[in-house]
Amino acid sequence: MVTETALQIDKIALFLGQPWKVCRLGEPSNWRYDIIDGAGRCLYFRVEKEKFKIMSSYPADRCKAHGDDYMSIGVSIHRPAQDIAADIKRRLLPHYLKQWPVTVQRYQDYKSQQEQIELITQTLKRVAGGHVTGHGRGARTLHFEGGSAEIWSNLDVSLRLSKLTVEQAIKIVAIIQNE
Repeated sequence: MVTETALQIDKIALFLGQPWKVCRLGEPSNWRYDIIDGAGRCLYFRVEKEKFKIMSSYPADRCKAHGDDYMSIGVSIHRPAQDIAADIKRRLLPHYLKQWPVTVQRYQDYKSQQEQIELITQTLKRVAGGHVTGHGRGARTLHFEGGSAEIWSNLDVSLRLSKLTVEQAIKIVAIIQNE
């Protein structure tokens, strides 16, 4: 059964124009609706009593959004669909469309960083053996016999070594000091 609210959302999508369209995945719902553009962007509508709260949405598998990237507007659910679409175009879309490429680039940078961390971790693991644990305290950790290595998001590596001979300790400190 199609509700009045669902019909209103359909009309809003039509007035937003191409490429925006209603996303029917996840329905039926009487409190949440999505209008998508087919390129990953989404306007999330939440029904709150007699209002729509309309928010910019950033899918986690394509974007890495921060708090300032999000924006929302509130409109009466009883306003004409054409007026709501005009409000979205005027008040929400300019900010959202400006922030979209920023969040996509941030995600690409993050993915690249994660790939570098994984490469460093696997290289150290091939040399030292051991096993890798998650990102505790923001770092990927490799545990090996006699120590551990934490690979941080800025690509710094913290080594914790134990049970070294005096000669090993002197050699390691000498290597570090010479660089």
